[in-house]
Amino acid sequence: LQRSSLYPNLNYSGLFYGIVNLLDVFPQLSSSQSAIGDAILDTIKALYFFLQRDALEQLPYLVACQLGVFPGDLDKKIVHLLSECLIPFTLSSQEWLSVPAVLMLVLQHSTDPSLHTLIIESLMARKEGVYKDVILVLSKGTSEARIAAANLLFHYWPLLNPHILHRKPIQYRVQGYLYRITT
Repeated sequence: LQRSSLYPNLNYSGLFYGIVNLLDVFPQLSSSQSAIGDAILDTIKALYFFLQRDALEQLPYLVACQLGVFPGDLDKKIVHLLSECLIPFTLSSQEWLSVPAVLMLVLQHSTDPSLHTLIIESLMARKEGVYKDVILVLSKGTSEARIAAANLLFHYWPLLNPHILHRKPIQYRVQGYLYRITT
């Protein structure tokens, strides 16, 4: 029994590509960007379960790209959507090749250190060798992403830098649990 037989047979991929087209013109909206962005994120959260594999593979990167486009008050909701829904669902079924790109976008556009730790801890819970992705961000990322990646690298993997003189106090706090998105 497939999961899709339990739900109505609707055109989920058509809705997904409609959202992709809406995201292309989102910066041109002149009013209610927060409300429209919030509705788009809620729709993606309800939709990701029904998408085909080809659409699902591009969804985390597509959502992470909205960090610089959506209003800043939606950054927390975007990172929570990535950490709690999209990353667990996509990483459980296959190796996800765009982890460094998504990580770079989150570290670059989000200034909240708790969101940085949330995405890192979500990745660490589901993927081995996350430090390699952080090192890729260090080598190829923007200056904002590199600073955050270096702090995260030395916070979560301090044995990679054993010299006590090189250690600095980290302003990140470990998230003991993942926060839930409240709507």
